[in-house]
This record gives sequence, structure tokens and C-alpha cells, in this order.
Amino acid sequence: MRKVAVAWLVIAGLLLSACGPAMLPGAEPGTGAGALTLGLPRIVVTVDDEGKLGIEGFLSLPQLDQLASSLGLPLGLSSFSLPPELVQRMMLGGIQHVEIRQTADKLILMFNGKPMPSLSWKDGSFDSLGQLLALLGPQASQTGQMIQKLAPLAERLGLSIALKFPTPPGTEPIPFASEEVVMAPAEPVTSAPTLLLQFEVKYDEQGVPSFLGIPSEEVQALFGGQQVRLALDPQIIERAQSNNVQHLEFRSKGDGLWIYVNGNPVPPVRWDKQTLGDAIDAWVAMNPGLSPLVANTVRTVAPFLSNADLSIMLHFPLAPGAEPIPARMQ
Repeated sequence: MRKVAVAWLVIAGLLLSACGPAMLPGAEPGTGAGALTLGLPRIVVTVDDEGKLGIEGFLSLPQLDQLASSLGLPLGLSSFSLPPELVQRMMLGGIQHVEIRQTADKLILMFNGKPMPSLSWKDGSFDSLGQLLALLGPQASQTGQMIQKLAPLAERLGLSIALKFPTPPGTEPIPFASEEVVMAPAEPVTSAPTLLLQFEVKYDEQGVPSFLGIPSEEVQALFGGQQVRLALDPQIIERAQSNNVQHLEFRSKGDGLWIYVNGNPVPPVRWDKQTLGDAIDAWVAMNPGLSPLVANTVRTVAPFLSNADLSIMLHFPLAPGAEPIPARMQ
């Protein structure tokens, strides 16, 4: 009972401390017995000069620990902190707050209220993400299964957690992003790609690649008997076969970075010119010692590379008895 009491007390404090409107997921209200739509107020976590954390308008983490300890439940929240060096970098760069916002179709990271490239699942499939994670081992596979179970909630949840850094006296506060900014769709790509490159790689049972029609044995021979660095661990090949992953495609283009499993997309990272530019500005701000030459080079080259159409498709050997899945570049 004590644990339940502390949990409800902390949740109530978080909601009361937010003192703001609910973060709407942006989805139509659900219907039916299993429908759920949940929007919570923005939760603001404060950071002091030494990196210690607190909850704005509520209690500091040490105070929460004291409260829980008085009820016989040691939480240990006060052990969580940020490195003071990181806090100083944020202050020097003029970063007042970093916010992670969950909507019905994306997860957005924002610096000073400006959206960065976002993880989107409106056009992606959590089922395909589960297949992809299964290639990385049992723990990643379990994570994929958990994500698949939670996927319906992601489309009905509005949540925002912000880290608020200290600012020098007299500094004009920067507001959090408005709903219009958060919900705005990415700008469509209207220009032709600056560069087009597509190629395919085929792996054998041992994970040795072949490309441009060159057999894997000849590719191996090119390295004088040395292990081919491009070779995959045979265990990955086995996992691909056991999960019927026949081909993967990685594609970067003007609207984001996409991964396709057997032709089906996983949740992509979406961007446009504005979010990419804001991401570069945030990176430069977080690295105040960066030379102007490097900063200007990144600002010049990054948009060019982001608008390139780059695609690589990896083919894996079929498992015995598996039906071939047609492969084509997306």
C-alpha cells in the first residue's frame, strides 16, 4: 500500500507541477471497449548549475527521496544528475530547454522550441521494426516484442518531458513550442536529388558479401585470405533466416532516413530543410569551441548530402523451404 501511495503522490505532483494544458496526441478519439486516448501536461525537469535535477513547481529529487523514505520506500532519485560540464555547454550555447514530445505519429526532440528531425511511425510499421531488432540478438528481439505491444498506445498518447537549464540573469526566456509548430507536417521535397546512388550486396551463409556480380569467393580472395571487414557475423545470417528477413534496404533521401525489411518500412527518421537547419544550429551551439570553418562547412555540406538519394539493399540467404519475397528498390 505504501508503494501505491507514493506512486500516486508523485504522479499527482507531476500533474499539478505542470500547471498547463494537456499535450494532445493529435489523433481522433478512439472508440470501442479497448479505446484509449491520453494527454498529459508538460512535465518540466529543472537542472541547476551543478546538474542536480528537480521537478518545476513540485519537489526536488532529494525531497522526493525524503518523502518516500518517510513512508518506508527508498527511491534513490537524488542519484540522478547531469554532468556539470554538459550544463555549462548548454548555458554557453544559449540552450534554455530541451524537450521530447510524443504525438500520435512521431517523437520530436526540440531545442529552445525548435523541432529537430523526428522519429515517425505514421508511415512505418512496428512489426517490421520487431523483425529488424531480432537480427541484433535475443535482448533486442524482446525489446521489439515489447514495442509491438505498446504500439497502439503510442498513437493515442500525448506526452512531453522538458529539461530546463539555468539561464543568466536578465536573459529573455524562450517559450516552448506551440501546438501549431509541433503538429506541423514536414515540408514536401520539391527539388530533384543532388546525387543518386543505388547498389545491392548479397551475403552467403558465412556472411561474406558479393556485389557488382563478383562472387563472394573472389571478394574474399581480393583480401589475400584476410577476414573481409564487410563480412557479417554468421549469427546475424542465422537470425535473418530464422525471422525470414530476406532483404534489407537503407535509403536516405530528401525527406528522411528509411529502412525497409522485406519491402516494408520501419518507423523512419523524417526531416526537411528547416528541421535539418535547426539541428545543425543546435549542434553548433552545443559546441562553442567549434571553429567557424568547420561550422560553415557542415552548414554547406549537410543540406547537399541530405537531399541526395542514397540506397543500399542487403540480400540474405533464404532459409530452407522459405518462399522468396520479391525485392525492389523503394
